[in-house]
Amino acid sequence: MHKWMRAMAPVGLILFGAGGASGLQAQATGNPACALLTAADLKQATGQAYDGPSPGDDMGQGAGGGASCQWGEPFDQTLPMISVVLIPSNGKKGYTEATRGFKARPGCAREPVSGVGDDAYVETCEGGRGPVVYFRKGKNDGLVQVDAVKPAAPASVKPKAIALAKAVVMHMP
Repeated sequence: MHKWMRAMAPVGLILFGAGGASGLQAQATGNPACALLTAADLKQATGQAYDGPSPGDDMGQGAGGGASCQWGEPFDQTLPMISVVLIPSNGKKGYTEATRGFKARPGCAREPVSGVGDDAYVETCEGGRGPVVYFRKGKNDGLVQVDAVKPAAPASVKPKAIALAKAVVMHMP
């Protein structure tokens, strides 16, 4: 695991628990978040080809007690890094619902998003890494973040983040 992966969860998120997978089965990588995007999904949403996924946090160790997976490298100045987090509710309040209740940080804007699971919204912060799409499908929550490659502004990759979130929802349990 890369040293930087612990920092992959969007800044300012609070971990709400470290429950187990509650029935979620890991795919070939052993990390269920890595099974939520295909090479075709990535190419269609970004127009770029990505190498295979890089498992991040194991289930229970990522944001909200979820598992994370990344595509691309954090310091690549040509290919935006994409992060996906899968968060089972484990009978608790949904992560998307809980984070929506927090006040947005200064310099950040939140907008509702349609067609991405339930209760979805995107948060974009000036000078941040890139937009984060929060959503829920059934008993699971998810996050998708796309890093903006400098000099691009974070808002410029928001359509890609939303398209990728729609693809993730299609593969969620």
